[in-house]
Amino acid sequence: SAPAYPKSASPVESAYPKPSYQTEDSYSKPIYTTEKAYPKPTTTEKPAYPKPAYPAEPAYPKPSYPAEPTYPNPAYPAEPAYPKPTTTEKPAYSKPVYPAEPA
Repeated sequence: SAPAYPKSASPVESAYPKPSYQTEDSYSKPIYTTEKAYPKPTTTEKPAYPKPAYPAEPAYPKPSYPAEPTYPNPAYPAEPAYPKPTTTEKPAYSKPVYPAEPA
């Protein structure tokens, strides 16, 4: 069946000329090369580096101080110097009296 909308009066081809700066495949080709910058090494042998000239373990002298601290135990008392509060004392102020709410 025929489409319900009228056919366009504009031509299928664009009336504007193609831009001179853009060709058909200017963006389709990659600008990089697939070759690697450095060739792959041909040998798998490890390089022969000289052995280091330092000793394996450092030769530090033993410390002259004792390993454990030698300070005395603190001389403070085990119990606090202030008296413990008693819970039987009543407060010095009287209990507040609130007015009755009106009914």
